[in-house]
Amino acid sequence: MFFRKDQTVMEELPFVAVIDPAQNKNYCGQCFQNIKVTECPSCQQISYCSRKCERDDIIHKKECLAFKNCSERENCKDLLENDLLRLFLRILIRTQMNIDSDELTNFYNLTDEYDNILKDKERIQQLEFLKCAIRTVMGNEFLADFSKKDLVSLYGKMVIHKTDIKAGNNTIGIAIYLDASKFKHSCQPSLNVSFSGSKLILKANRPMTQNESPTISICDTNLSDSERKTYLKKFFYFDCHCSKCIGVESKIQASIPSLKFNEKDIRHPELNLAVRMANKFCETFTAKCIFSLFQIDSENSIANAFKTKILFEARPSNDKKYMVAWTYRDFDPYTIYINEIFKKRLEILNANAQENIEEIETITFYLSVLILHELAHLLFRWKGDRVSPEKIREAGIKLEDWLFGGKVTILTHPGSNWSPNSKHYGIRIKKIVTDTKYSRLSYDKYINKICHFEPDEDFELYTTLFCDDIKNEIDTLTLKGCSEIYENNSQDDDDPDIDENDIYETMYRKCLFH
Repeated sequence: MFFRKDQTVMEELPFVAVIDPAQNKNYCGQCFQNIKVTECPSCQQISYCSRKCERDDIIHKKECLAFKNCSERENCKDLLENDLLRLFLRILIRTQMNIDSDELTNFYNLTDEYDNILKDKERIQQLEFLKCAIRTVMGNEFLADFSKKDLVSLYGKMVIHKTDIKAGNNTIGIAIYLDASKFKHSCQPSLNVSFSGSKLILKANRPMTQNESPTISICDTNLSDSERKTYLKKFFYFDCHCSKCIGVESKIQASIPSLKFNEKDIRHPELNLAVRMANKFCETFTAKCIFSLFQIDSENSIANAFKTKILFEARPSNDKKYMVAWTYRDFDPYTIYINEIFKKRLEILNANAQENIEEIETITFYLSVLILHELAHLLFRWKGDRVSPEKIREAGIKLEDWLFGGKVTILTHPGSNWSPNSKHYGIRIKKIVTDTKYSRLSYDKYINKICHFEPDEDFELYTTLFCDDIKNEIDTLTLKGCSEIYENNSQDDDDPDIDENDIYETMYRKCLFH
């Protein structure tokens, strides 16, 4: 499966978890939310935000009385401040409870590094302390059901797979997550870990190909190579051979070829720059992942892309004369056509290029997006598919969504038909499905952040243009026109014949040329 940057890969609740005793009065001991909590009236060693959370914490029912008795003894109550002790106790109680056998099976299947634990003097000493402390808290008979081998194995599973639960930068508890524990470690992981209460959330921190195994990091990736290797060897008993540790570029990224158009055949200056930008996008890891998902024939596609022509052309069909770019399904699979209205508009603008530089850059950037959009369709034509596969649906829009975070369109004034005299105000990113609002971004954000590559001197002009970020759609230049039309046509605020939503929808359609 392909994952985009910041896409959620997995969410999981803990198998067992314990709140940091120092945070007992600030966080719920079941859901770990930072809201008003009430202490357990019996032991006062854990707090809950609701009766539901109190009922759901079935493990505490097994430890509550012992905690109450322990908190009343001077030689015992300090032990309850040890979060590792409380986590180990919860693991022991959980394994004794005859519920959710599948979950227990998954827990028992976790690695325990049994032999390495036995050789580790520091950890054996820690285990002996925990056993002694648990007998003090729970009574001498509590551990009678566990053999020495059982305790070493359960302790090993805990120390190898425990995860700190974070609220911002603060650790508020520790837990065992069964599914997350199955992911392999990398010092350059593909997943970021975050939390919503006790729920663990894994999100892709970069695009991931469909054949790539997600990875997480169990160490501080900011440490030096030697520090990371020492830490992993000491506490997790393995030598790391990830791409960061062995000092080579990611094999996945290096193994995916990039497509490229022939720039030398493009004589028109803005179109040539747009083609070079499209080539830059094709080199990004995001684009490589997308092409991998499309399952293209790499060698064939590289050759076909290089011989593909990109031409300005008048739209032959009058009913679709405003289509911005196109390819033909039934013939000529090696040409991308771009509506010549852009060419004519650029000729007008170049008569006074210095004054019109912002609009020239707006159009040029958009041309590069159009080239990529049509390339997505051609990739499937070269495979013999006349239309995009069902799972991809509209290949061009899918590529735009993955590469730029939504469908890319160009904005003109909504009050007139699109023509060489139409002024292009900016670029719009429309998030697929979830968002229908206009947004205008500065070009340095497009190039540096959305497109994930640093511009070189050839693309310096794209970092000079600045369009203010406008969060409120009614403040954009385009929608100011909508407001004026609405105000001019409305005699009364309560006029039932004027539907503001319909007017805005009409203006949206006039700004879209796909």
